Amino acid sequence: MNFNIVFRPRAHKHLRKIPLSFSQNILSAIEKFEKEPFPAGKKFKKLRGCDEYRLRVGDYHIFYIVDFEQKEIIIRGIFHGHSGY
Repeated sequence: MNFNIVFRPRAHKHLRKIPLSFSQNILSAIEKFEKEPFPAGKKFKKLRGCDEYRLRVGDYHIFYIVDFEQKEIIIRGIFHGHSGY
């Protein structure tokens, strides 16, 4: 099942502030969501009490929602460490 990736405006804003060397790794991880929105491993987590997920890439966290009806991965935010969300 292939998903479309949709960035919320806030997520685009966050991504633009991240140094290029890190943002390339983050974008690479996001591209993999198209085929597998639920990666295996300790860096992936479903957040309690909501339908949102988090993936850690280096020192950054990607927060996203999977919309099965629209076949979309909605990137809600990208934050450094434990900040912001």
